[in-house]
Amino acid sequence: MTSPHTSMPPAVAAGKRSPRRVAVLGASGFVGGAVVKALADQGDLAVPIRAPRLSVQSSDVSLEVAARDDVVALLAAELSGCDAVVNAAGVPDASSTDALDLLAANAVLVGMCAKACSVAGVPRFVQVSSAVVQGNAPTLDESDAVLAFSAYSKSKIAGEVVASLHNPGELVIYRPPSVHAPDRRITGALARIARSPLASVVQPVDSPTPQALLDNVAAAVAYLTREEAPVGVVIHPWEGLTTHSLLTYLGARRIRVLPRAVARTVISAVRFAGHGYAPLGPHARRLEMLWFGQAQAPSALTAAGWTPPVGPEGWSALGQAVRRPSGAARPRLSPQAKVGRRARDESSVVYAVTVPSVAYSFLRGQLAYLRGRGWAVTLACSPGRGLDAVREREGVEVVELATARDIDVARDLRALVQWILLLRRVRPMVLNASTPKAALLALLAGRLTRVPVRIYLVRGLRLESESGLRRKVLTMMERISSWSATHVVAVSPSLSDELCKLRLTAGHVPIVIASGSSNGVDCERVARGVAAVDRQAQRRSLGVADDAYVVAFVGRVRRDKGVHELCAAMRHPELSTAVLVTQGDVEDDQAEAALSTLGERHIHLGWRDDIYEILALADVLALPTHREGFPNVVLEAAAASLPVVTTTATGAIDSVQDGVTGLVVPTGDAEALAQALSRLALDPTARRRMGAQAEVRARQEFSGEVIWEALEDLYCQAGATRPRGVTPALHEAVDR
Repeated sequence: MTSPHTSMPPAVAAGKRSPRRVAVLGASGFVGGAVVKALADQGDLAVPIRAPRLSVQSSDVSLEVAARDDVVALLAAELSGCDAVVNAAGVPDASSTDALDLLAANAVLVGMCAKACSVAGVPRFVQVSSAVVQGNAPTLDESDAVLAFSAYSKSKIAGEVVASLHNPGELVIYRPPSVHAPDRRITGALARIARSPLASVVQPVDSPTPQALLDNVAAAVAYLTREEAPVGVVIHPWEGLTTHSLLTYLGARRIRVLPRAVARTVISAVRFAGHGYAPLGPHARRLEMLWFGQAQAPSALTAAGWTPPVGPEGWSALGQAVRRPSGAARPRLSPQAKVGRRARDESSVVYAVTVPSVAYSFLRGQLAYLRGRGWAVTLACSPGRGLDAVREREGVEVVELATARDIDVARDLRALVQWILLLRRVRPMVLNASTPKAALLALLAGRLTRVPVRIYLVRGLRLESESGLRRKVLTMMERISSWSATHVVAVSPSLSDELCKLRLTAGHVPIVIASGSSNGVDCERVARGVAAVDRQAQRRSLGVADDAYVVAFVGRVRRDKGVHELCAAMRHPELSTAVLVTQGDVEDDQAEAALSTLGERHIHLGWRDDIYEILALADVLALPTHREGFPNVVLEAAAASLPVVTTTATGAIDSVQDGVTGLVVPTGDAEALAQALSRLALDPTARRRMGAQAEVRARQEFSGEVIWEALEDLYCQAGATRPRGVTPALHEAVDR
């Protein structure tokens, strides 16, 4: 540790009074440097002291301080003769998760400074702590009440405790709030938010928010080194900012007011994710401060007669500084010169789905149909298997936008920003978003960027198979998606009823297109594909006898698709010779284990580009699902004249007419499922009759053209302009 040169303050040079010697640790830092200047401005002599670099091996702060008496002695020698000491050193990164590094800089160093002050006989020690120690307390005050919510806040709390233990003199624990200056990273981040569509608050918009200008913080610290200044815990006085005025000062042109419930849900989700990914913890608190603010009790500084030297004009100047570099005037661009902006195409639509398999299976032909009708169509989806096929088949612009299916706050926030940028570039008239995560992020971005028509197409409810906290989070996600939309479309009548029952629609009345389904089925395509398969040859290639009773299952192999009940049913004595053939990705180890109990009577085909082969070799399709929106595979089976056994689950119950196009059994009832499959196994005539009826229903009620035309009508009724186009040769577009 060395003591650099000191400078004589102007007030002293003029002979006005004898200066007080004030040692400043961290004098080269953000706050410390400003404190040195403030001390000089008030006529005191700042003595910069270089803080020792520390590394600790344990979280026992007192033990670590006690082990460094030699360093404390050296520090005491440098502090000798000073009237006060300010410790502005430490690690300021609130998002850091390195607990030991934080404790070393923000607690052990504090204890050493306090101890050195006591040894050197320095009468006053000012520790620059942080308001973060009180977390989300309703009101910041000068009590000993603290709330640790992150590694950073814990280190600051430990610093306050150890300072009290080792300094018996005049101890000042100063707790400044968020400190702002033009080159401050957090200030720049807030300014970017203020100028973006994310600028938002909740009611009441005049909630106080604890923010401070760097010059005011430095002046407060300098004042606290005086003999007449208060001691103990001291908070920074409120500088008069509200959640709304802070964003306004930093450049917000339009500030949205979010529902409190939505804001609380987002914060809870970020905080929950922070348990698994620690760096997210502080971000939850920052969002809370941005939206809700925090009240402050009166400060001891105010009671002592001190007021911040820089008033509202300082915040105005700060806003101007962060909005343009070096005071340069902002150039005005002509509309032609604005980069990345274009007039909104009244006949443009962006589709949002989470994974390629959804686009591959549930948007087949729909995108090509709209493109052929003259619409400008963009599909945004995570990269993955099948996406290139969709791009080639549909002939539309495809944007790869990575979105996690499960809750992953860091990736989700990244995806939200990407969605905002995409929608600002494309400027669509219509946004059609489906699947939970893509819908949540795309619709929220759509609302923020003011896309006129935002359709939440609900394909199903994941929350139906969840419980506890996860169900609550999924419920709030659904409500946020509906709140962000202008229209809610349910793919089946029973799903519409469930949405209303669970109050998930944010006041919207769900729309059901035709008899249901999101895309319908091209019966001719399926019939041609199945007819092209040699049934007997396909069976022989799999080792299945020509006269075997084959049950088909198509879909993701997981528990909530009813795989466990299906395996139990297949073990029923009346189905002892039946063969189960499954097709789809295995997503559940337990489900895979259950299938293995069938031995050679189970054949798994894995992922295939189509389902023609499995439909051709099967006698019946089983879909014992626990939840659906509207199962498209049932329509494809119907187009192949195949009867279906499904359940009373949401969505599934709408896909089969019980006793007419197939059989419906109670959800989760393996015995009833076994009886239904056995009934069809023993009655080939009933199988053929139901299959024929299913095909008639699919052609009459669920053709793709019916669904696509109804969706196009919805887009136009909602405000889009129908393009002047020519209907393409649909089958050519779909079969490519």
